Amino acid sequence: MRDMNRRAVLAGTAALPALAIIPATVLGAAADPIFAAIEKHRQAEAAYIAACDVTVAASQAGYPTPSILEMEDNVNLLGDKSHIELAKLAAMTPTTVAGCAALLRHVANHV
Repeated sequence: MRDMNRRAVLAGTAALPALAIIPATVLGAAADPIFAAIEKHRQAEAAYIAACDVTVAASQAGYPTPSILEMEDNVNLLGDKSHIELAKLAAMTPTTVAGCAALLRHVANHV
């Protein structure tokens, strides 16, 4: 009987990678607010990274100092927004298994 249970567990875990390709809406994303929070953080982080890239390129191109300082202020604001969204995300608890998996993937990619 013990081998039967072990086999069942192993067979079940073998199917887990297949779950990664199923759209989140099928797995209950509509009911789990973690997906919206992940998307908000993803967008905030993308805006921050884009602003960093533009600021570095402008600095290397020799833009005047006042423009660079304004760009750096914008980078700081966007960085703060990204951190706030990440803090909100960290304070949440996923309500579905799919939400938990998505949160773990997002954090692993972010780090």
